Amino acid sequence: MTIKEINKVSNFLTKYLDKELPARLSFSIAKFCLSAEDNQKLFAEKNLLLAKKYGEQNEDGNYIIPQDKIPEFTKEYNDLENIDIPEVNLSLSFEDLEKLELTPREVAILMPYITGAVD
Repeated sequence: MTIKEINKVSNFLTKYLDKELPARLSFSIAKFCLSAEDNQKLFAEKNLLLAKKYGEQNEDGNYIIPQDKIPEFTKEYNDLENIDIPEVNLSLSFEDLEKLELTPREVAILMPYITGAVD
């Protein structure tokens, strides 16, 4: 699982963190989101190091990557974004999903984590 994949799943699961759900489903979502948050913080730190390496800080404190360094920055950023991260165990049954209001796109993102047969 990559940070890109983690972000995709956690971006919409976080909306369920404050909803009343069955205990097992709440636990699975909370566990995934907490682990995702740790990985996202680490990614942000490494991304900042990349920005400092290739960029120049402007008066607002933001880093601007000069045109001539964009290819190198982009390559390293893509490498960082696609590093394999130990998979966070997320297992959802089809019955669990029935308790959530999900779009078809969200169901598609969750499909690798859904257990049980769906007819």
